[in-house]
Amino acid sequence: MVILAGKIDGPTTTLALFQYTFNTKQEKYEIDPNPAYKKDFPLEKYKQNLSEMIDDFFNDCPDEKENIESVCFGVAGPLEVDDKEQGKSSRIKRPDFGLETSIFSEKSFSQKLPYDLPVSFINDMEAIGYSIFLGNEEHLEELNKINLELDPQAPRSLMLVSGGLGKALWLWDDQEKEFIPKSSEGGHRDFSVSSTDDMDLWKYWSERNDNKQISWEFFLSSSGLIKIYKCLKKENEPELEHIKIAIEKLDRDEGNESLTISEISSLIVAEVFGNSEQPNLLCLKTIETFISLWASEAGNIALDYLPKGGLYIGGTILPVDWFKDENLKRIFMERFTTKGENAGLANHGIPVMVYQEEDIVLRGAARFAARFIAENKLFIMSSK
Repeated sequence: MVILAGKIDGPTTTLALFQYTFNTKQEKYEIDPNPAYKKDFPLEKYKQNLSEMIDDFFNDCPDEKENIESVCFGVAGPLEVDDKEQGKSSRIKRPDFGLETSIFSEKSFSQKLPYDLPVSFINDMEAIGYSIFLGNEEHLEELNKINLELDPQAPRSLMLVSGGLGKALWLWDDQEKEFIPKSSEGGHRDFSVSSTDDMDLWKYWSERNDNKQISWEFFLSSSGLIKIYKCLKKENEPELEHIKIAIEKLDRDEGNESLTISEISSLIVAEVFGNSEQPNLLCLKTIETFISLWASEAGNIALDYLPKGGLYIGGTILPVDWFKDENLKRIFMERFTTKGENAGLANHGIPVMVYQEEDIVLRGAARFAARFIAENKLFIMSSK
């Protein structure tokens, strides 16, 4: 028997099967952290009907379809309940990829499964939290180490920088005896300026964005990295030809001839982290500015919530070990702790943990789904 878990995001969505066992000592189901089977799907192909991915997924492993006992998907977007019969619903909007899906719901996915097995949608930030806080906190690295014993029930915050900017707060629930997520769409709040460099960046893009709102996600994302690069380029820094051509093609919207935003941001990152010699200065300044902004907003989150249990940051843009570069670590910690009055002193006492692991959303969705195995076993028996 297995769990079906998914990560719904653009431009690629992933479905996976996880095996599980029952921990008799703790009296709960636990998943094998490594997927038994996993497959990626281009969201563009399924944008009119996302549930069709489930049919195609089980075309490759038809024998497992009848073995599904619990299902959960981590969704990179807000979840709404407009129709109780349909359950939670969402729509993926990724203008950076020219992608927008039709509305999809828990019910539409459930109808693709044997016995109309119930499906759970949770926000992808919740899934990351379930992966970390319901597991053994594996794959974590300490960026700001605190030499004090931490309160295991103290609040914790999550921050994800990838195709967009995600945030979430986790609070201890005495009744449930576990951390409970509080979702957020705070990545869309107004960008705030803390230095002349920030002001230059905001002014440059405000003039080119028809004075529309500029959010933190505007810069802290794959497309944001390229926006930072374009702003710094006006200072006549030497530019690498292959990156210049790639951005020009993207701006001209040459379709299949151009690289994606994610691919172009990867070129900038590779120049800094994959170059054993002196990296291109424009690319290096772009990465330094990106990390500085990341640290600034991470510091704001730390002040908002005082997560004494830790601020967990991660993403898919930079290499997992970026903070091992002493210069970049210094930039992050200086900006993280430099706040008004004496507020920055509070951030010195906030542990900062770095996570970056390919299957973290899938694993979190599977761990959430494991809660409902016993209930679903009864549901399946009554449906036969």
